[in-house]
Amino acid sequence: MPWACKPPSPENRCHWVLDMAFGEDHSQVRDKTAAHNFSIQRELAIKVLRDHPSKLSLRRKRRRASLDPNFRLELIGVIHA
Repeated sequence: MPWACKPPSPENRCHWVLDMAFGEDHSQVRDKTAAHNFSIQRELAIKVLRDHPSKLSLRRKRRRASLDPNFRLELIGVIHA
């Protein structure tokens, strides 16, 4: 099987989502501790957005969460469920 046909590894898939949804490659955080903390927050946000039952894309869920306080409360409910 050629390398181009192999499915992406979970590690690469996670990095792709972080880069596409959060622009992680363009992050200006230079302090090592701060970068690590932001990385953990981004991963938690992705988990919460994925666990929400809505069929929207991650990008649309992020946008909706930024604009709709009720949706943010739903997301917080996903954390505590």
